[in-house]
Amino acid sequence: MAPIINSFSQTLSKEEILENYFKVIGQDKIVKVQTAVATGITIQDGQETSFKQIQKRPDKAYLEILLPTGEIINQGYDGVHGWMLASWMNTAEPVTLTGPDLKTIQEVGNIDGDLWNWKEKGHKLTYSGVKDYGDKKVHLLRLIKTDGDTDELFIGTDDYLLHKMNRITNINDSPVTVEVLFSDYREADGIMMPFKVEQRFNEIQGMIIEFHDIKFNITVDDKIFNRPE
Repeated sequence: MAPIINSFSQTLSKEEILENYFKVIGQDKIVKVQTAVATGITIQDGQETSFKQIQKRPDKAYLEILLPTGEIINQGYDGVHGWMLASWMNTAEPVTLTGPDLKTIQEVGNIDGDLWNWKEKGHKLTYSGVKDYGDKKVHLLRLIKTDGDTDELFIGTDDYLLHKMNRITNINDSPVTVEVLFSDYREADGIMMPFKVEQRFNEIQGMIIEFHDIKFNITVDDKIFNRPE
Protein backbone atom coordinates (compact mmCIF):
# COMPACT_ATOMS: atom_id res chain seq x y z
CA MET A 1 0.00 0.00 0.00
CA ALA A 2 1.23 3.51 -0.76
CA PRO A 3 2.80 5.50 2.09
CA ILE A 4 0.87 8.25 3.84
CA ILE A 5 0.98 11.44 1.80
CA ASN A 6 1.83 14.79 3.37
CA SER A 7 -1.42 16.70 2.97
CA PHE A 8 0.37 20.05 2.70
CA SER A 9 2.66 18.97 -0.13
CA GLN A 10 -0.16 18.37 -2.57
CA THR A 11 -3.91 18.31 -2.86
CA LEU A 12 -5.40 14.99 -1.85
CA SER A 13 -8.46 13.30 -3.28
CA LYS A 14 -11.06 11.71 -1.01
CA GLU A 15 -9.84 8.31 -2.20
CA GLU A 16 -6.27 9.09 -1.07
CA ILE A 17 -7.51 10.36 2.29
CA LEU A 18 -9.48 7.16 2.82
CA GLU A 19 -6.52 5.04 1.76
CA ASN A 20 -4.38 6.71 4.43
CA TYR A 21 -7.15 6.47 7.03
CA PHE A 22 -7.75 2.77 6.39
CA LYS A 23 -4.02 2.08 6.56
CA VAL A 24 -3.63 3.85 9.92
CA ILE A 25 -6.61 2.17 11.62
CA GLY A 26 -5.75 -1.27 10.23
CA GLN A 27 -8.80 -1.79 8.03
CA ASP A 28 -7.08 -4.80 6.40
CA LYS A 29 -7.29 -6.47 9.83
CA ILE A 30 -10.76 -5.14 10.65
CA VAL A 31 -12.28 -6.89 7.61
CA LYS A 32 -10.95 -10.19 9.00
CA VAL A 33 -12.58 -9.68 12.40
CA GLN A 34 -15.48 -12.09 12.89
CA THR A 35 -16.36 -11.18 16.47
CA ALA A 36 -15.51 -8.33 18.85
CA VAL A 37 -16.24 -8.29 22.59
CA ALA A 38 -15.75 -5.05 24.52
CA THR A 39 -16.30 -4.00 28.12
CA GLY A 40 -16.27 -0.57 29.69
CA ILE A 41 -18.26 2.17 31.39
CA THR A 42 -20.50 5.04 30.39
CA ILE A 43 -20.80 8.29 32.34
CA GLN A 44 -23.92 10.44 32.03
CA ASP A 45 -25.31 13.06 34.43
CA GLY A 46 -22.69 11.99 36.96
CA GLN A 47 -23.89 8.38 36.92
CA GLU A 48 -21.51 5.57 35.97
CA THR A 49 -22.83 2.52 34.16
CA SER A 50 -20.91 -0.59 33.09
CA PHE A 51 -21.53 -2.42 29.83
CA LYS A 52 -20.57 -5.39 27.69
CA GLN A 53 -20.82 -5.12 23.90
CA ILE A 54 -20.64 -8.03 21.46
CA GLN A 55 -20.43 -7.79 17.66
CA LYS A 56 -20.53 -10.67 15.19
CA ARG A 57 -20.66 -10.82 11.43
CA PRO A 58 -22.86 -10.32 9.62
CA ASP A 59 -24.37 -7.29 11.40
CA LYS A 60 -25.24 -8.95 14.72
CA ALA A 61 -25.00 -7.05 18.00
CA TYR A 62 -25.66 -7.47 21.72
CA LEU A 63 -25.48 -5.01 24.63
CA GLU A 64 -25.65 -5.79 28.34
CA ILE A 65 -25.89 -2.70 30.54
CA LEU A 66 -25.62 -2.70 34.34
CA LEU A 67 -27.17 0.43 35.87
CA PRO A 68 -25.95 2.03 39.13
CA THR A 69 -29.18 0.77 40.77
CA GLY A 70 -28.23 -2.82 39.96
CA GLU A 71 -30.84 -3.16 37.23
CA ILE A 72 -29.83 -4.76 33.92
CA ILE A 73 -30.77 -3.88 30.34
CA ASN A 74 -30.22 -6.39 27.55
CA GLN A 75 -30.46 -5.42 23.88
CA GLY A 76 -29.89 -7.56 20.83
CA TYR A 77 -29.98 -7.48 17.05
CA ASP A 78 -29.97 -10.70 15.02
CA GLY A 79 -29.32 -8.99 11.68
CA VAL A 80 -33.05 -8.44 11.05
CA HIS A 81 -34.86 -7.61 14.29
CA GLY A 82 -33.89 -5.68 17.40
CA TRP A 83 -35.17 -6.27 20.94
CA MET A 84 -34.75 -5.04 24.52
CA LEU A 85 -35.38 -6.65 27.88
CA ALA A 86 -34.96 -4.79 31.19
CA SER A 87 -34.93 -6.30 34.67
CA TRP A 88 -37.56 -3.82 35.92
CA MET A 89 -40.07 -4.90 33.27
CA ASN A 90 -42.89 -7.00 34.72
CA THR A 91 -42.74 -9.44 31.82
CA ALA A 92 -40.31 -11.84 30.23
CA GLU A 93 -41.45 -10.65 26.79
CA PRO A 94 -38.84 -8.39 25.16
CA VAL A 95 -39.75 -5.05 23.63
CA THR A 96 -39.24 -4.70 19.88
CA LEU A 97 -36.80 -1.91 19.03
CA THR A 98 -37.81 0.59 16.35
CA GLY A 99 -36.73 4.01 15.10
CA PRO A 100 -33.58 5.55 16.62
CA ASP A 101 -33.26 2.72 19.17
CA LEU A 102 -33.16 0.12 16.39
CA LYS A 103 -30.68 2.21 14.39
CA THR A 104 -28.37 2.43 17.42
CA ILE A 105 -28.16 -1.33 17.96
CA GLN A 106 -27.79 -1.88 14.20
CA GLU A 107 -24.76 0.41 14.17
CA VAL A 108 -23.18 -1.59 16.99
CA GLY A 109 -23.19 -4.56 14.62
CA ASN A 110 -21.45 -2.62 11.84
CA ILE A 111 -17.89 -3.87 12.36
CA ASP A 112 -16.42 -2.39 9.17
CA GLY A 113 -17.86 1.12 9.59
CA ASP A 114 -19.79 3.24 7.09
CA LEU A 115 -16.75 4.52 5.18
CA TRP A 116 -15.62 1.06 4.12
CA ASN A 117 -17.10 0.26 0.67
CA TRP A 118 -19.22 3.43 0.94
CA LYS A 119 -19.97 3.46 -2.78
CA GLU A 120 -21.19 -0.13 -2.84
CA LYS A 121 -23.47 0.67 0.12
CA GLY A 122 -25.13 3.46 -1.88
CA HIS A 123 -23.72 6.34 0.19
CA LYS A 124 -22.35 9.58 -1.27
CA LEU A 125 -19.00 11.03 -0.16
CA THR A 126 -17.68 14.55 -0.66
CA TYR A 127 -14.46 16.26 0.43
CA SER A 128 -14.57 19.82 1.77
CA GLY A 129 -10.84 20.45 2.18
CA VAL A 130 -8.56 21.06 5.16
CA LYS A 131 -10.15 22.78 8.20
CA ASP A 132 -9.05 23.91 11.65
CA TYR A 133 -10.14 21.76 14.58
CA GLY A 134 -8.72 23.10 17.83
CA ASP A 135 -4.95 23.05 17.43
CA LYS A 136 -5.20 20.44 14.66
CA LYS A 137 -5.67 20.50 10.92
CA VAL A 138 -8.24 18.01 9.67
CA HIS A 139 -9.65 16.75 6.41
CA LEU A 140 -13.42 17.27 6.37
CA LEU A 141 -15.38 14.52 4.62
CA ARG A 142 -19.17 14.41 4.33
CA LEU A 143 -20.87 11.04 4.04
CA ILE A 144 -24.50 11.23 2.93
CA LYS A 145 -25.99 7.86 3.83
CA THR A 146 -28.85 5.93 2.33
CA ASP A 147 -30.83 6.21 5.59
CA GLY A 148 -30.94 10.01 5.22
CA ASP A 149 -28.32 10.85 7.84
CA THR A 150 -25.25 12.94 7.02
CA ASP A 151 -21.94 12.36 8.82
CA GLU A 152 -19.30 15.11 8.87
CA LEU A 153 -15.98 13.39 9.53
CA PHE A 154 -12.90 15.21 10.85
CA ILE A 155 -9.79 13.16 10.00
CA GLY A 156 -6.39 14.46 11.14
CA THR A 157 -3.99 15.59 8.41
CA ASP A 158 -1.00 14.36 10.43
CA ASP A 159 -2.20 11.11 12.02
CA TYR A 160 -5.19 10.19 9.79
CA LEU A 161 -7.29 9.25 12.80
CA LEU A 162 -10.96 10.21 13.12
CA HIS A 163 -11.14 12.89 15.83
CA LYS A 164 -14.72 14.08 15.50
CA MET A 165 -17.98 13.26 13.76
CA ASN A 166 -21.07 15.44 13.45
CA ARG A 167 -24.12 13.32 12.65
CA ILE A 168 -27.07 15.27 11.28
CA THR A 169 -30.18 13.17 11.77
CA ASN A 170 -33.91 13.36 12.56
CA ILE A 171 -35.44 12.25 15.84
CA ASN A 172 -39.22 12.47 16.16
CA ASP A 173 -39.29 14.50 12.93
CA SER A 174 -36.97 17.13 14.40
CA PRO A 175 -33.41 17.78 13.13
CA VAL A 176 -30.73 16.87 15.65
CA THR A 177 -26.95 17.22 15.44
CA VAL A 178 -25.07 14.57 17.39
CA GLU A 179 -21.42 15.51 18.00
CA VAL A 180 -19.11 12.56 18.69
CA LEU A 181 -15.51 13.06 19.85
CA PHE A 182 -12.98 10.22 19.57
CA SER A 183 -9.80 10.09 21.67
CA ASP A 184 -7.42 7.85 23.65
CA TYR A 185 -6.54 5.77 20.60
CA ARG A 186 -4.84 2.46 21.40
CA GLU A 187 -3.74 -0.48 19.31
CA ALA A 188 -5.54 -3.78 19.82
CA ASP A 189 -4.28 -6.67 17.69
CA GLY A 190 -3.01 -4.23 15.07
CA ILE A 191 -6.26 -2.21 15.00
CA MET A 192 -6.34 1.41 16.20
CA MET A 193 -9.39 1.93 18.40
CA PRO A 194 -10.65 5.02 20.24
CA PHE A 195 -10.99 3.95 23.88
CA LYS A 196 -12.88 7.15 24.75
CA VAL A 197 -15.98 8.39 22.91
CA GLU A 198 -17.88 11.50 23.98
CA GLN A 199 -21.37 12.31 22.67
CA ARG A 200 -23.10 15.67 22.63
CA PHE A 201 -26.62 16.42 21.40
CA ASN A 202 -27.27 19.88 19.96
CA GLU A 203 -24.13 21.06 21.87
CA ILE A 204 -25.48 19.66 25.18
CA GLN A 205 -23.23 17.20 27.05
CA GLY A 206 -24.53 13.69 26.59
CA MET A 207 -22.64 10.49 27.34
CA ILE A 208 -18.98 9.57 27.75
CA ILE A 209 -18.05 6.01 26.81
CA GLU A 210 -14.77 4.54 28.07
CA PHE A 211 -13.69 1.13 26.80
CA HIS A 212 -11.61 -0.96 29.20
CA ASP A 213 -10.99 -4.08 27.14
CA ILE A 214 -11.56 -5.20 23.54
CA LYS A 215 -11.02 -8.76 22.27
CA PHE A 216 -11.36 -10.01 18.71
CA ASN A 217 -12.28 -13.33 17.15
CA ILE A 218 -13.37 -15.18 20.26
CA THR A 219 -16.16 -17.75 20.10
CA VAL A 220 -19.65 -16.24 20.45
CA ASP A 221 -22.86 -18.30 20.39
CA ASP A 222 -25.46 -16.88 17.98
CA LYS A 223 -28.20 -17.45 20.58
CA ILE A 224 -27.17 -14.33 22.46
CA PHE A 225 -28.36 -12.12 19.57
CA ASN A 226 -31.74 -13.81 19.19
CA ARG A 227 -34.92 -12.52 20.78
CA PRO A 228 -35.52 -14.39 24.06
CA GLU A 229 -38.58 -16.62 24.02
